[in-house]
Amino acid sequence: MNHPVRVLVLSAGDGTGINFCRSLKLMEDDYHLIASDTSIYRLLHVSADERHLLPSLEDADAYWSALTRLVQLTSPDFVHAADTNGELSLLSERRDELAVPHFLPPQTAINDYEDKWRCYNYFRSARLNVPDTMLIRSPADVDTAVRRFGEVWFRATHGSGGALSLPTSDPNLAKAWIERYRGWGRFTAAEVLTKDMVTWSGLWLRGDLAVCQARWRLHWEYANLAPSGVTGITGAQSTTSNARVHDVAMSAIAALPHKPHGIVSVDMTLDAHGIPNPTEIQASRFFSSIFFLAQAGLNLPHLYVQMGLSGQLPDLETRLHPLPDDLVWLKAVDCTPVLTTSSEVRRLTAEYSIVKNTDATPSREG
Repeated sequence: MNHPVRVLVLSAGDGTGINFCRSLKLMEDDYHLIASDTSIYRLLHVSADERHLLPSLEDADAYWSALTRLVQLTSPDFVHAADTNGELSLLSERRDELAVPHFLPPQTAINDYEDKWRCYNYFRSARLNVPDTMLIRSPADVDTAVRRFGEVWFRATHGSGGALSLPTSDPNLAKAWIERYRGWGRFTAAEVLTKDMVTWSGLWLRGDLAVCQARWRLHWEYANLAPSGVTGITGAQSTTSNARVHDVAMSAIAALPHKPHGIVSVDMTLDAHGIPNPTEIQASRFFSSIFFLAQAGLNLPHLYVQMGLSGQLPDLETRLHPLPDDLVWLKAVDCTPVLTTSSEVRRLTAEYSIVKNTDATPSREG
């Protein structure tokens, strides 16, 4: 590499952006990071070579004008939007105007991936095991869902991090919740599965898989602060090469009519029979714990930028779940993340437990 690759990271102060930048910084002098954000408070958290404050997205034209000026001033070689909402959508919609290399799938693909109701119907058409789900268009649909499922998982068709999700068997509460967010026609209701969750993430190039890695979610951090118990902040997770998880993720991606391109993740929840049920696909964006895999030796942001620039698959010795099983990543606000193993967690559980011989095993068989 003749000079550091200049990477412009939008929403760099988002948790995902911070860890995207941290991952690239592991490559030492390979990258010059140009961090931007619409919040000075978030921007100050980012470790980057440059920091730039952009206007609020409330005025999209002013934001885009400032972003265009920023590109002229900084001459990035590559651009990546790290957020889960506005800036990614705007970059995707106006990508041709910016004239900076990126690694985004077509807009039609993003529209499908980001719509949980559309994904559910694709999954069901492909005969995958999925939680029984219905679209909530009216208060009468809420009553139907409660009669049908009992305890119901209500959630918005768009968004991430468990935003606006609510598990309840109270139809009046559900109606008030959906009305509060003007969500008629934009919420689904589904049967509640188990609390066992797993995520599969892969890098793709025009339909060819470059590398993938799956992770069990062991618990949500700050679950008590969200009505649904889902916060989008994984407090503990562990690597896995579980074959069934891999097969279901690949089938879920194949169920959509698009060649996967860039970063694609599949979230799954286990049903009562232990079968992973795909619940959503996240494409074109990473996740806040991406630094976990980079620290463990699989630097997906680095591979992502290199693939986006070269248009070629990387030469990797192992493409399917290259990390050892049962590596554990612990993280929380104000805490330095910890990379350990399931066996070490079990050992320390026994050592620290007031009641000895406690059986606490956060690992899962692959």
